[in-house]
Amino acid sequence: MEVVKELHAAVANACEASFDSAYEQMKSHIDAHAKEAEIKESMAIQAQRQLETRIRDLQHDITVLRSELQQYEVDPQDLELPGKYANLETEFDPRNLWGKIWKAMIITMFGSLGKELRPNTPRFTQIYRRSSKLGVVSSPGCCSIKGSYGDGISN
Repeated sequence: MEVVKELHAAVANACEASFDSAYEQMKSHIDAHAKEAEIKESMAIQAQRQLETRIRDLQHDITVLRSELQQYEVDPQDLELPGKYANLETEFDPRNLWGKIWKAMIITMFGSLGKELRPNTPRFTQIYRRSSKLGVVSSPGCCSIKGSYGDGISN
């Protein structure tokens, strides 16, 4: 019986030692994981704070840029030309300008005869057609000559 008691005590001691060893191993393993989790949490909190600061900085930059853009916003009505300048495109169209230049050139080249050469007169039409064949005047169909009387010749 004594052998059984000794065996029982030895088994109990071995179990207790095994349990204590397992407990210590598990506790050190859990403590290591807890320490690692605390370090990761600390790093995550620090990263979150940095990102929140960056977000605030970017929001401030956006606000500043929006206020700068508002300074340069233009109302579409401000882009329209006033009444006296509204017809600049037609007035300075090359086809309209060429008629004025042509008339001045005729007067300069032919002197007083040039003053008598008004649009829609046979002599004017003849000179105009000859000069367009020589390449002095634009090709037919692209030019309109307007005289002082408002009548015009189109080739």
